Amino acid sequence: MKKIIYSAILGFGLSLASCADYLDTDKYFNDTLTFDSLWVNKNYTEGWLANTYLSVWGSNSRKDVRKMDCGPLFWADDLIFGDWLSRDYKNQIFQNGEYTARNQHANDPWGVYYQGIRTASLFIMNVDKCLEMSQSERDDAKAQARFVRAYIYYKLIERYGPVPIMPEEGLDVEKTYDELGTPRNTMDECVDFLCNELSQAAASLPETRNKSNLIRATKGLALSIRAKILILAASPLFNSEDTPIYNLKNDKGELLITPGYSEEKWAKAAAAAKEVIDLGVYELFTVKKTASTIEPPQRMGYSDANFPQGWADIDPYQSYTQLFDGNKRLGQISEMIWANDNNNNIYELIEHSLPRYVKAWNCIAVTQKQVDAYQMCDGRDITNSSSEYPYRTEGFYDASNPNQIKCDYVQDDVSMRYVHREPRFYASIGYNGTVWGCTSATEGGTTYHNYRAQYYKGKPDGKNLSEIEFHPLTGYTLRKYYYEEDAVKLQGAKVCDKYEPIVRYAEVLLWYAEAMNHLTVNEYDIADYTGTKTVHVSRNIEEMHNCIRPIRVRVGLPDFDDQIYKDEKAFDTALKHERQVEFFGEAKRYYDLNRWLDAMVEQNMPIRGCNMDMSDAEGQKQRFYTPVIISSMPKSFVERQYLWPLPGAELDRNVHLTQNPGW
Repeated sequence: MKKIIYSAILGFGLSLASCADYLDTDKYFNDTLTFDSLWVNKNYTEGWLANTYLSVWGSNSRKDVRKMDCGPLFWADDLIFGDWLSRDYKNQIFQNGEYTARNQHANDPWGVYYQGIRTASLFIMNVDKCLEMSQSERDDAKAQARFVRAYIYYKLIERYGPVPIMPEEGLDVEKTYDELGTPRNTMDECVDFLCNELSQAAASLPETRNKSNLIRATKGLALSIRAKILILAASPLFNSEDTPIYNLKNDKGELLITPGYSEEKWAKAAAAAKEVIDLGVYELFTVKKTASTIEPPQRMGYSDANFPQGWADIDPYQSYTQLFDGNKRLGQISEMIWANDNNNNIYELIEHSLPRYVKAWNCIAVTQKQVDAYQMCDGRDITNSSSEYPYRTEGFYDASNPNQIKCDYVQDDVSMRYVHREPRFYASIGYNGTVWGCTSATEGGTTYHNYRAQYYKGKPDGKNLSEIEFHPLTGYTLRKYYYEEDAVKLQGAKVCDKYEPIVRYAEVLLWYAEAMNHLTVNEYDIADYTGTKTVHVSRNIEEMHNCIRPIRVRVGLPDFDDQIYKDEKAFDTALKHERQVEFFGEAKRYYDLNRWLDAMVEQNMPIRGCNMDMSDAEGQKQRFYTPVIISSMPKSFVERQYLWPLPGAELDRNVHLTQNPGW
């Protein structure tokens, strides 16, 4: 067994130092505990299973919805982590693509991920030795480890493209150095392997978990990640004539990406998403309508219908807000297929978004592009607004104006740009005049309660030369995840417990709709995950409506117009826009732009925002809101960035690895 352990470490390409350090965990909790005796004890065996999840949740691997080292939450075109100006944070490096194979600025999870794969593999191979666990317990535990291993592989593929699939039993140390090296598998091989692994896991996993195990794998989660890898494989980055990675090869010169386009890949993705839907376990989260509900504009067929056909019985703003703000416990959200309940990740986002006046960091910024993506309250784009709810760039809101339709989301003196926008805007974006409750703070009595942000130059939260880094560079900040009681650093301050969303049912619905949209030639019968029956999929407009309408109705917006559903390109554009808004702040955008091959356009647009050099003095106040390029935050994306570079040290150790194109 020790031989297998050593060979597994070598095969996964860890450094000699990390090998030596990690060998200590073979003894596990006790220096005198031997590897074989570990599996006799149920507590130790369950402890090893818990350890496999650390490769997913650990600080060195999990870099999605968090501030630390500026993960993909801050790599796209929607969010900026601003206090890089005076501190050693990496936002600008990643926005400009200044990382290299040799210097990835603490953002290299390769070794940690493969270490996690090894940990899971050892568990899968040995758990059946634990006779203190029942057969059903062992089957469940093995399925969990199989899921974790597959998910880690997915994260590697999402970042690097096809990677080496390691033998479950490890590698033989008696082989030569060259023989120990493992080449990259093809993308098709990776996808087939993950689908098989996740299908096996799903067969033994339960549909639900009790409250103490909500973050552990379930059947629906395994099937969701299976759908996610198939969506990635069907997307243009890996499935088109124009992909820039068409010439990615292994050490023998063989192509790792199948040339050309296959509609069947979209069919497989659609079928996989439909299998999650057909479980009947998940539903979109909504909050019932109350006397304080802010009503969407009246619209026949929506205002007079209950959810999911209409919004007559729900509160659109609270239905979206309470998904993220911690008001509800994780077990109360049937939409959340998987989430991380580590509050620290979200706490840092709150701390860096709250205004400076309330003693927070005040430095996370939202781009003008993202702000402009939110529609008007009647579902029209700001570039095509209606006469009843026009998008106005001049003037300020005045509730006493008899010629102005009341907007209950804003207070007087807020720019008209932010009036009558959709509920997700107010739930997600902090702007000049946004009210931050901070009601948990006791310092100064109620001094800091219901504070209105002031981002004009010279104001408490605006650009001040004495604290140049403590202002949102664009004049907008992240409000998603914020609860009205949340406050930091002040006496009595607390932040409501949060959880980090990883997979939501809304995403499954949009995967299904996206995949169906591309089935323009044929209908398909795809084998289900059990292999015992088939799932029929086609470009079914009624089914596409059933995916899109509830997501938009939930936030008080009408469904897409019928003509959008009839046109593949128009629907594709509308769906991309819906994902941009619905999943803002959930670390989806960066990888979406990559898999769609949209990054070369979207990621090269300059970052724009409010003119932070303007004060609220007469003659400057209106100019504050005129979008300008944020010159202190240049942005660049080149073709090679569609895939992350494999770490140079790994290529040194494994002579059979090949680097991604351009690196």
